[in-house]
Amino acid sequence: MIFSQSLDYDNCENQLYEQEEKKKEYKVRSQCTSKKLLSLFNIVLQEMELKICPILLQDILWIQAARWIVMLLIGVATGFIASVIDISIQELSKIKYSSVKNRILTDAQAI
Repeated sequence: MIFSQSLDYDNCENQLYEQEEKKKEYKVRSQCTSKKLLSLFNIVLQEMELKICPILLQDILWIQAARWIVMLLIGVATGFIASVIDISIQELSKIKYSSVKNRILTDAQAI
C-alpha cells in the first residue's frame, strides 16, 4: 500500500507556467553575476564617496575565513561529542552484559 501526503493546494503543471518559471530563473541567474554585483558595489561605494581599499578587502577576507573556521570548529565539536556518546554507550553495554552474564552463571551454579 502506498501512502502519500495530500497537498492543500493544486499543483500548476502546465506548459505556460513552466515556461514562465524558466524565464524567471534565467533572469535571476543572469542578473546575479559576480561582475555585475562587483560593479554595483563599486557604484554604491563611489556614491558614498568611498573607494575600495586593500584594507577593506582584507578585512572581508578575514571575516570570511573566520566564519569558515567557526563552522569547522562546530563540526569537529559535534563529531567529538557524537564519538564520546557512541563509545560510552558501547562501554556501558559491555558492563551491562557482563554483569547479566555473571548473574546468570552464579544463579545457574546455585541450582
